[in-house]
Amino acid sequence: MHFGTGGAVPHYQDLTFKVNIPTERFGRFELFGLGGTSRIAMLEDERDKELSTVMAGIDLYNRSETGILGMKHTYYFENSVITKPFQEAGSMKHTYYFENSGRWTNSLSTTTSQMSTEIDSLYRKGVKETWRTYNFESGHFHHAFNTEYVQKLGNRNTLQVGGRMAVEQFNYLDSVYVKDRYIQQFNSKGSYNLLQAFATWQHKFSNNVTLNTGTHFFYFPLNKQWSIEPRTGLQWRLNERQGVSAAFGMHSQTQIPLIYFYKDEDGMQPFRNMGFNKSLHSVLGYDWMIARDFRLKLEGYYQHIYNIPISLKETPQFSMINMGDDFYIEARGDMANKGLGRNYGVELTLEKFLSRGYYFLMTTSLYDSKYRDSNGTWRNTRFNGKYIFNALGGYEWTFNKKSSLLFDLKGTLAGGKWYTPIDEPATIEASRMRFVWEEAYTKQVPDYFKLNARITYRLNGKRISQEWAADLQNLTNHRNIYSQDWNMTESKIETVYQQGFMPMMTYRILF
Repeated sequence: MHFGTGGAVPHYQDLTFKVNIPTERFGRFELFGLGGTSRIAMLEDERDKELSTVMAGIDLYNRSETGILGMKHTYYFENSVITKPFQEAGSMKHTYYFENSGRWTNSLSTTTSQMSTEIDSLYRKGVKETWRTYNFESGHFHHAFNTEYVQKLGNRNTLQVGGRMAVEQFNYLDSVYVKDRYIQQFNSKGSYNLLQAFATWQHKFSNNVTLNTGTHFFYFPLNKQWSIEPRTGLQWRLNERQGVSAAFGMHSQTQIPLIYFYKDEDGMQPFRNMGFNKSLHSVLGYDWMIARDFRLKLEGYYQHIYNIPISLKETPQFSMINMGDDFYIEARGDMANKGLGRNYGVELTLEKFLSRGYYFLMTTSLYDSKYRDSNGTWRNTRFNGKYIFNALGGYEWTFNKKSSLLFDLKGTLAGGKWYTPIDEPATIEASRMRFVWEEAYTKQVPDYFKLNARITYRLNGKRISQEWAADLQNLTNHRNIYSQDWNMTESKIETVYQQGFMPMMTYRILF
């Protein structure tokens, strides 16, 4: 049985906590946090020779760390205004109460994440020696303050206003050994701010019809880009069990930090003023509570994407819309916010809530995702798998008030991602991966399939609860493709697969 990591054993641990502190005079305080570490060393002498040769001749070391720490404060306003009309000559007295309930919520959080990958080569010109061929390091620090105020204005209207200020700090290092010298593809560090504000008004035309409308403001001080984004949504309850909804809105997104801080050979930052990615979303939905514990939901959507950075002449098929889980970005010197994209599809959800000891959830999505390059050609995005099917369910056996046994099953079937073929002659000449951009995203990997199972025994005590669990990842050991890589040792294209079957044992204490 292959676990997908050869003889390498991953090491990881995590910790989560949440503390609630209610007070009578100052509202409710919540303190929460999450932390985790992981590491793995994939060594040449432990490599699974039958599974892959892409890592032949090298030792790879990978580690990551993440952490979240935050505090949330909620304060409830209860203001009563009393009017007392009265008349001296007579005996009339009237008291009228205005009850205006407000809620003001503040939160402060900090998130950190760090990751590093180091590759040591073991073979150089047939002589075994060790030297660093690749080094990747990334660190991201996110600090955010959120504030929100909600005020009811009578029985039919609710006003919600708020804002968000985020401070982002990062550092990236991407260094590779090419032709007897080291090349730093990226070596950037910096910080920037994000400012957001919003206002939302909810109006109930009746008990069955509700309108939510408002505006979102987005400001990026680094390059003084800003955006005003109107959004609206309507909900109509046809009866106690059925309802329809419609929504439309404008949304903006910054580029990844590497783009803004990228430096060319002259030390200039050509993409400092790159604009937001923008999109227009429209959604139409139908919701049906078939029974008290059984729900069906159907949604259709269309997304018009614009203002995407694309390469104008250098590589006209390149678009930032395809960047996602890459470890590095090959910036194009002639990028501009002139790209388009579109996503549309339909989603079906069938849900059975936990009752009588069992539950299940099934979702199906049929969709199409395309982008337009600078030549005017519409192409598949790398994520255009056409369909996704998810199913999960579980059953709980309760032995007594103190203990229970749970069995959960989760499966995913999805269309494969699209990719651009590797240009073998150009890659050999440059000692770095080069692609046949004329065939951008014309090749597709096989469909993705993964089945996970989990068995949990829970013991509830007066003060603490304990859980023992066996988590079986990729139960069928299906070989899902992660990417195509260039094998530098054998100078050939080789397929890299995702993790195979992986059993994990966990123990949790819940206070």
